[in-house]
Amino acid sequence: MGIPRLTGHLEPYSVPLILGHQAVTSSEDVLDASASLTPIIVDGPALAYHIYHRLLAHRSASLQGRLDAIPSYDEIGRASIAYLDTLELHRCHISHIYFDGFLPVHKRPTRQGRLELSLKGLVNTYDLFPSGFSVGAVSRHAQSPSWKPEQIFNSLFPLPSSYRHLPAPAFLVPAVLDGLAESRYSSITDVVPAEADVYCALAAFKLGGTILTSDSDLLVFSIGPKASVVFFNTLSISALDGDPAAGSILKANAFNTAELAQKFQLPNLHRLTYEIKTDPTLSFSDALRRTKTPVAHPVNFRAFVEEYALPSSSSYAATPITSIDSKPAFLDPRLSELILQLRSSPSQAADEIIVYLPLFLDDPTRSSAWAVSACIRHHTYSLLATRFSPLLSPNAIAETSRRGY
Repeated sequence: MGIPRLTGHLEPYSVPLILGHQAVTSSEDVLDASASLTPIIVDGPALAYHIYHRLLAHRSASLQGRLDAIPSYDEIGRASIAYLDTLELHRCHISHIYFDGFLPVHKRPTRQGRLELSLKGLVNTYDLFPSGFSVGAVSRHAQSPSWKPEQIFNSLFPLPSSYRHLPAPAFLVPAVLDGLAESRYSSITDVVPAEADVYCALAAFKLGGTILTSDSDLLVFSIGPKASVVFFNTLSISALDGDPAAGSILKANAFNTAELAQKFQLPNLHRLTYEIKTDPTLSFSDALRRTKTPVAHPVNFRAFVEEYALPSSSSYAATPITSIDSKPAFLDPRLSELILQLRSSPSQAADEIIVYLPLFLDDPTRSSAWAVSACIRHHTYSLLATRFSPLLSPNAIAETSRRGY
């Protein structure tokens, strides 16, 4: 979920990287994914949000300020596939795409804070539409895509101010998962029983390569000298040798965390990132200076290190979450999380099993649209509890959602 200001502090120490290239010979693209020297490991949720924001930023000016500008789920899914296709056209070998299937209990306060921040964004956006949210005359489902593959690699276009704090579509990540499930990337896509960043870090540590993400947490993991972290917003496409007819190259800025630790004369980046997280107001030089002195709160520091420790490969087998009938499935991450909570212990207390319902783009002064389907969800919880945790009362499953503002 990221450490505030960490990326900004370390950005001056990132290095330019040519992630891949696409040469053109005899008017035909040369496609050879196996030519990549290192694998590409994709943070799935970060991909979904990056694609959504890039599509929103490239909308026609005539649509800005209207809900027509928000891309449909179908368009988001297709753009995600096009993004991955463009990576492979540039000889990037995508080895894994990981999605969160479960977030640990200690992340609940962070998640709650983000929901509250999204609610404030919804309220602010609603205030810009005094007549309410109404769909314009142009149907966004009937529109042809308004983007080209190279545009979604260009992060120079800022989001329109009226959409900067707009909550993302409620089923953004599942929409991308649905697209991947029907694509040639399905075999390398997993909804994992933990946070995606842990699996990304472990795969990078084992295989080497490059992690594509937007999450600064991945700068904390010790992934070894043969692996690096690249943020989606640093990727760009430019002409090969200045000649568009010759092909194109895919550029990025990379963070090799092992080299950074060596540069700062540290065994790893744990202590440095801990100091930045503990006190975001610190300058980078002050945070670095603190790493040379005894840690002020050893217990807190040990807990921080444990949070970013790489597990053993055997305890984190990259196996997809299974569906209710135990067959592999691309479950909605929220449903995956519920099932894993039910499986963990049949005697959990009521406040330990929580379903987080995302925000809809509805009137924040009234009850959430989720209220309409409450009865159906409660029946579903009852069925799932019977299947996975028979001793648990269905009433022990609590929902967190917007109740009005």
